[in-house]
Amino acid sequence: MKELRRVLVSKAQLESRVEELGAAISRDYEGKELVLIGILKRLLPYSWPT
Repeated sequence: MKELRRVLVSKAQLESRVEELGAAISRDYEGKELVLIGILKRLLPYSWPT
């Protein structure tokens, strides 16, 4: 495994930005249906427990 050279974004900065984006999405799509599609390389399918 390669050694980490430097941290580009701190954990606190990342958490703060995720909260900001979540609030903006919630505000912009209030009352609307939001569909998100993610594409990942080598994605393994799974299902949530019901």
